[in-house]
Amino acid sequence: MQAATAAGLDKAVKAFPQDLIAAAAAAKAFRGGLGAPPAPSDEPWPPMRVATIP
Repeated sequence: MQAATAAGLDKAVKAFPQDLIAAAAAAKAFRGGLGAPPAPSDEPWPPMRVATIP
């Protein structure tokens, strides 16, 4: 609830406390399934570059 209050969701905390708890639990479960982010050097394709016109 502290994170919701810090995010400015005071009205939602008061009106829907159980929904916020369920949403936080779902986000935590989803984030746990993502794994570690890949290194920037492991891009699947070359970085996008803007072509210069002579």
